[in-house]
Amino acid sequence: MKEKWAAGRFLPVLMCVLVALVLTGCPNRNRPVRVDGVEIYRGADRVTGTTIDAQAGGANVQLRAVVHPADADDNHVTWSSGNVNVVTVTNNGLVSIAGAGSTYVRVVTRDGDREARVNFAVTHADTWNIGISQLTPHVFPLIEGYTQVTPLQVTITNTGNQPTGQLTVALSTTSASDFVLAPVGGTAMAAGASLTIGSIEAANGTAQFTVAPRIGLPLNSSVAATVTVSAAAAELTATPSFNVSVNVSLDTGPLDGLIDEAEALLEDTPESEDGTDVAEDSYWATQADRAALEQAIYDAQTALTDATTQAELVTAYDNLSTALETFNGVRQQGVLTLTGGISISIRDFYDRGQRDLVNDISGAISRSGGIVFEYDGLEFYMWLWGDGEYSTDPRLELDLPVGSHSVTLVVDIDGDFYSMSITFRVVE
Repeated sequence: MKEKWAAGRFLPVLMCVLVALVLTGCPNRNRPVRVDGVEIYRGADRVTGTTIDAQAGGANVQLRAVVHPADADDNHVTWSSGNVNVVTVTNNGLVSIAGAGSTYVRVVTRDGDREARVNFAVTHADTWNIGISQLTPHVFPLIEGYTQVTPLQVTITNTGNQPTGQLTVALSTTSASDFVLAPVGGTAMAAGASLTIGSIEAANGTAQFTVAPRIGLPLNSSVAATVTVSAAAAELTATPSFNVSVNVSLDTGPLDGLIDEAEALLEDTPESEDGTDVAEDSYWATQADRAALEQAIYDAQTALTDATTQAELVTAYDNLSTALETFNGVRQQGVLTLTGGISISIRDFYDRGQRDLVNDISGAISRSGGIVFEYDGLEFYMWLWGDGEYSTDPRLELDLPVGSHSVTLVVDIDGDFYSMSITFRVVE
C-alpha cells in the first residue's frame, strides 16, 4: 500500500519534466537554420577585409565564400566588383584583373544580406620598352669634304615602367665607319664605333646622342648607315632604328646665284662711249667696264668647275661680288637726245612731289619745237637756266643749238621748292 502511494506521488512530477524537455530541450527538425555571417577565403587563407595586390593583365584570383553557420539552410551568395575596369568577378568567385587601380570585390548572402569584402590594388604590368625621336631616314645637307655639318640629335625615351638597363647605339652597313656617334655633352666615339648609354629610368626618362658624318669624307661620294638602339636586358626586345646618309660635294648654290645676277646685269647694260646712243631711262657702260665684269663672271664659272674645296668657291664669290659692286658704280644713265626740244608739264612736279621725276616726265617729251613749260592754271614762279639763258616766263619756249645741254627746273609751290636737272643732246 505504501509503495503504490509513492509511485502515485512522483508521477505528476515526471510528467512535468517530460513536458519541459519537449518544449525546451528537444530539437525541432522543422525549424529553418538562418545565415548569420559570411567570410571570403583565398585558398585556405581568410582574406576578408584585406588587400590583394595584383598587376594588370596578371593571373586570375579564385575566391570562395564561407557562410556561417555551416549548416545554414540557404548558402547562396552573389559576387560583384566595385569597378569592372579594375577587376571583374564571376558567380563562382573567379576574379580577372582588368586594369590598374583600386577597388573591391563583395560577396552578399541571399539569406539575410550578410556581406564581406576584399580589396584589390592593381598596378600596371611591368613593361620594358623604348622609343626614339628619329624614325624616318635623315639626309644630311650637302657638305664639302674635310668639313663638318651640324650633328643630328636623337632622344631615346623609356616608354615602359621599368628601367631599361644598359643601352647600345650601333652603326651598321659598309659605310658605318663614315659616321660618328657621341653622347650629348660628351666625347665623340671613334668613327664607326658603338656608343654605350646607361640605364634610363622609368616614367618617360630620356637620354640623348648625336650622329654625324665624319670629317674628311672625299668629294663626290655618297655614304649611308643604319643607326640601331638595343638593350642588354632580355625583357627589352624593341630595337628601333633609322637610316642616315650624305652626299659629299661642294655647296655651289650661292656662287651660281651670283653668276646669274651678274649675267642679267651685263645683258641690261649696253656698251656706249658717251651714252648718247642709249635711251635716257637706261644705263650704259664702256667697253672696258663691261670687259672687266665679263672676266669676273668667267673666273667664277671656272671655279664652279675646277674648285676642290669650299674655300675656293668662297673666294670666287667674293671676287665676283666686288666686280659687281664696281660695275654698278661706273654704270651711267643714258643721255636724252632730241631733234627739237622738250615739253615738261608742271603737274608732273606738283602731283608727284619730285619722286623719280626723270621717269615721271618721260612721257611728256616733245620732239618738235623748243622747250615748253606748261603750268595748267597752277600759281607758281619758275626759273630756267639753259646755257646761260634766264627767264621767269612760265610759258617760255627756248630754242637750243645742237650739242649737249643741262637744264634745271626749280618750282616754288607755297614755299616748297622742287628742282630737277635734265641733261640731253640736241641734234639736227
